[in-house]
Amino acid sequence: TVTSDPVVIKEIVITKPDVTYELGPGGNNIDAIQNNVNAYMAKFGGGKTAEQDAKDSEGPKLIIRNLYIRGGTVNVSAAILEGKKMTAPLPDIHLSDIGGKEKGATPGEVAEKILTSISKGASGAVAGLGIGKTLESLEKSLSGVTKSLGGATKDIGSGIESGAEDVGKKLKGLFGN
Repeated sequence: TVTSDPVVIKEIVITKPDVTYELGPGGNNIDAIQNNVNAYMAKFGGGKTAEQDAKDSEGPKLIIRNLYIRGGTVNVSAAILEGKKMTAPLPDIHLSDIGGKEKGATPGEVAEKILTSISKGASGAVAGLGIGKTLESLEKSLSGVTKSLGGATKDIGSGIESGAEDVGKKLKGLFGN
């Protein structure tokens, strides 16, 4: 159906994709990409002008009956891992009838559906590794250390203060005051 509109694709199979999941202080790269796609689709996918609708109608839409993503891996990169590599299997993904209900989908809409599925799968795989729990326990440990240090600095400060008072009294005693 390459010359018809919509183009109907019976099956797409993506095998052994390698997904890198980078975890940083501001979140992760998969969510950042997903947010960019969502913003793009909100800007260009919904609320189109008549001119945009005309342009879209010039190019064919797509209907994908079955899309499979199989045998993938998620490679985790995070500062807390100190250069060590962690991997997890990406769950197999099967999307069916993409664009079928809408009489076709734009390439952007297809990409959004695929990326959303990969994002969910990668996030689930990373959660299974327990990295989020490791980060939470590290934060709790650091919070405890910070509180302990805060208490210790108060004790040091009051010790210095009373020591200074003692030195002041002894100096006054030397000069007969």
